[in-house]
Amino acid sequence: MSYLVYRDNIIALLFSFSIFLSHVEIFYLEIRFVYLFTIIFLIYETIFLKIKIKKNIILFTSLLLSIIFLHKYYNSIWLEKNNIDDEFKSLLKLVLVFFTIIIVINYQKVILKNIDKMINYFLIVFCFYILYVYLTNYHFIGFNLINCSNIFRYDKFLFSELSHFHLISVPIILYSISNIKKIFNKNTKLIIIVLFTSFSFLNFSLTFFLSLLFGSLIFLITSKNINKLTILLILVLNTLSVGIFLMQDNVCLTKKIKILDKSESPYKGVLSPKKKFLDTGLLSNENNPENFTFKVYKNSIFVTINTFKDKLFGFGFDNYKLAFDNYVQKNYEDEKKTSPYREVNNTDGSNNFSKLSSEFGLFFVIICFMILLNCRSTNLDNGQKSLFYSLIFIQTFIRGTGIFYNGFLIISVILIYTLIFQKKKN
Repeated sequence: MSYLVYRDNIIALLFSFSIFLSHVEIFYLEIRFVYLFTIIFLIYETIFLKIKIKKNIILFTSLLLSIIFLHKYYNSIWLEKNNIDDEFKSLLKLVLVFFTIIIVINYQKVILKNIDKMINYFLIVFCFYILYVYLTNYHFIGFNLINCSNIFRYDKFLFSELSHFHLISVPIILYSISNIKKIFNKNTKLIIIVLFTSFSFLNFSLTFFLSLLFGSLIFLITSKNINKLTILLILVLNTLSVGIFLMQDNVCLTKKIKILDKSESPYKGVLSPKKKFLDTGLLSNENNPENFTFKVYKNSIFVTINTFKDKLFGFGFDNYKLAFDNYVQKNYEDEKKTSPYREVNNTDGSNNFSKLSSEFGLFFVIICFMILLNCRSTNLDNGQKSLFYSLIFIQTFIRGTGIFYNGFLIISVILIYTLIFQKKKN
């Protein structure tokens, strides 16, 4: 095996785990950061193969991150919230951002060329994981998963929450649909994708419903020359998703993980996605204490709107908590007695739009606008767009856990560099 083949396989494996298994931690090693080990290849190629790193990228990145740190530091002092430990942690995060940009730009072509392989690596791990969970948990005998429960209530090794799984399941499904003609020629891959899609539907959630719906729209908007089979499959899956969403009971029964009292019912009530989104969400009254998810999301939007009013350029990198603490709704003191929702997601905003808009203000909006303007560029093919744009959109507007999870930073660098700074392909 040649060096380049070996290198590309390792890079594909590391980026696959970092993007698709970013919530896993093994012996204090956070899998979301394993892609940083590719710096070894970069050092080797620079020293022994005499491959030059683009100095202008290093200089520009260093200057940009220095400005970002000064912007953060100025706001911390202005709010009288500067703390040496916090500033040091933020500086370390910016160092991670620096190395991420350098690595991703240098190996961007390798990443784009090996997306199929990256997804295959994840699917192999996931299939063995699901098989293990099913074999070691008797709870699933006679158990209807589609009725508001999910497998990750029983084993949280790969995904601590169902929404974390659907952040990556929908992009993989959309990527597979965009390449469906190629997959039809690979029987094993086709079977795995069908099973993976079925599993995603069986573990239905509000995140899945919204991600599939809006992810499909983003795919149709950004892609060119979509074949009829792909469009048909997207319509079928979304019709099925809407049907499940509308037909679910308002409160579903799900098996408890542990039953302490034998006299109590083995089931408990859980809000269905429909009730969570409509009855206790968009159509709810202000006194409804049931739906923490909607209250957290609404509060993050409240923080973002007030940030734009008071600080057009945001509170600074890693300063969402300062913005969050700076805006307290008038009725919170009374409401927190029954629904202390405001203490949840106080550092990540529950979606990356709220977090990054509160930290960078107008700068973040400009970057989003530039990516949107170039979304139909031919620098990326339909498959790459279906994966990257859906991953970014879902985390930005539906459910996000910060820039270092689920490949958000990695994919953002690829999109900005490929669509904005690279020469357009004919």
